[in-house]
Amino acid sequence: REQTGMAQAPPSYAEACAPPPYESGGARAPPPPPYEAARGPGGGPPPPRYAGPRGNVGDHRGPPLNHPGRLALEKAWTGSKAIGAGDEVERAFSVEVRGPVVLGGVRGRMTARRELDGGMLVRSNGVPDYEPSSWVGYSRSGRWDPNPNPIGEQDYLFVVPKPGPRLETPLPAPLGPIGIAVNGVPLYDYRTSGSGDAVMDESFDSCCGHPDGRRRYHYHQFPRCVRGAASLGQQLATPSALAAALADQIRRRLPSPPIGAAFDGHPVMGPVGLARDGVVRLLRPSYVASPGGPPAYVPGAGDLDECNGMVGADGVYRYYATVALEADDVIPLFPYLFPAFRSAPDPRNFPPHALRQLGLSYAAARPGHPDRPPPYQHPPPYEAPPTAVAVAT
Repeated sequence: REQTGMAQAPPSYAEACAPPPYESGGARAPPPPPYEAARGPGGGPPPPRYAGPRGNVGDHRGPPLNHPGRLALEKAWTGSKAIGAGDEVERAFSVEVRGPVVLGGVRGRMTARRELDGGMLVRSNGVPDYEPSSWVGYSRSGRWDPNPNPIGEQDYLFVVPKPGPRLETPLPAPLGPIGIAVNGVPLYDYRTSGSGDAVMDESFDSCCGHPDGRRRYHYHQFPRCVRGAASLGQQLATPSALAAALADQIRRRLPSPPIGAAFDGHPVMGPVGLARDGVVRLLRPSYVASPGGPPAYVPGAGDLDECNGMVGADGVYRYYATVALEADDVIPLFPYLFPAFRSAPDPRNFPPHALRQLGLSYAAARPGHPDRPPPYQHPPPYEAPPTAVAVAT
């Protein structure tokens, strides 16, 4: 915010997830050059490697994953088969992503296959199937956070298992990917690498995603441009359009479809759902403000449990992205997606340090696999392991 000598209100969701007009002579940084400016000399294709302005795609793919879980997934992919007509998660991922050529000449790609033992394998390059806008630079709390990171192609291979029994005590999510959106972009929980609140402390593009320091584009909150996010379709230009679409869903009593799936197999839904009182509305999280810390879970304070999910009338457990409508704006509500797993996630999706936090092993998913992985040749493409954060019960 410009310095005016008085306290400034934090930016709205519209400001935090969409680029504002840049001001000349103010305190804001100048806008990044347009994406076309990242082309090579004479307007040709971009050079083999480039940093590019923030938001542009480079060709960096990051170090390969070589832990036993990934090796097991590669073997499963070799023996996999096409997805048929299955449950709502399978149907959501059955649309193969071949996005338009976007930033830096790269297109988003995602393919899902059926694992022989019933799980669903999802392979993607992590590039969204839309062209995000420039970053705003200001977080919702008013902190300057320009996020200079470009979006880079990755080589993701994850498994969405059939959900197991629901745990009495949920497993707190580790940092890094904890689920996958239907366009192949990973879902993260609410935390930054320093265990702060990413949605409040960091800035996002017009579709409410951003890349980290290793060029991995991801979502911490309801991704408004993902297929199925609202009735207007994939690309929603403004928060007011999204607010109107969600209000229309509620009037028509249409619950949101899946926007992704968690690594324990449960679907991740948009924010509109059928509450226990029989009303279709925006489902409310059960987290309330806590002085000096993140919001605390209070059973019964909202519609959802400590994992931000609930069991529907059909007996299926689902997580929900949580938001509120305020006039023509859409406000993300903590914990945004889901902070913990209701069922045990598939260990093959995680590097060793995340498994240690979860108390799982590779052997739990594939009997005969060693618990001790081979030494890394490169650092794993996840944030440093955090201190375990207990979920209040």
